Amino acid sequence: MKKPEDRKEYVGWGLTAFFVIAGCIGLYLLITRWGDIQKGINTVLGILSPFIWGFVIAYLLRPLVRVTETHVTVPLGSKLFKNNAHRAFVFGRAVAILASQAFMIFIIVILLRMIIPQMYSSIESIATNSGKFYEDAIAWARSVLDDYPKIETAFVKLVGDASDTIVDWAKETVLPTMTGVITNITSGVVYFLRGVYYVAVGVIASVYILYNKEAAG
Repeated sequence: MKKPEDRKEYVGWGLTAFFVIAGCIGLYLLITRWGDIQKGINTVLGILSPFIWGFVIAYLLRPLVRVTETHVTVPLGSKLFKNNAHRAFVFGRAVAILASQAFMIFIIVILLRMIIPQMYSSIESIATNSGKFYEDAIAWARSVLDDYPKIETAFVKLVGDASDTIVDWAKETVLPTMTGVITNITSGVVYFLRGVYYVAVGVIASVYILYNKEAAG
């Protein structure tokens, strides 16, 4: 009759073999069906994205809500609702959350007002100076051609060949890819709008999380 220690050893070896085989099968399925798994992960992340945004926003605003609630809104609510502690608490927390959300939006607007004008100025500067760059290049080319008339014939032929090459390239390469470019632009707009939607839902979710922050931990 086998001793209990031997039986435990056999069970241990059996479990080890089982987990090794199961791990190999799982790795094989992961490799062979990675496309389907990745699609499933992306679908789950797409569903959870608004709530992830909500938790992130709530985590960032929680210290501000706590300070505002403790030192400003709850004392104010206690003065407004002296005979109703629950109303004073609800008022204090709601106002603290709304004030924190408004402060976050204010900061985002300020950052956008700082960044967007700089980008616009840079683009405007490039667009404004491009005409001057073009005129300077033309003036330089004319001065060179006037000083060296022999180069003019070769230069004109070179420009003509280059123009034909550019036209052929545009017909054969650029125009066929325009459909893909338009599709990419459309997809970018869709992703941007989806991101705005996720953030908006995340803000709503963060309000709920912050209001029930004791339950959320």
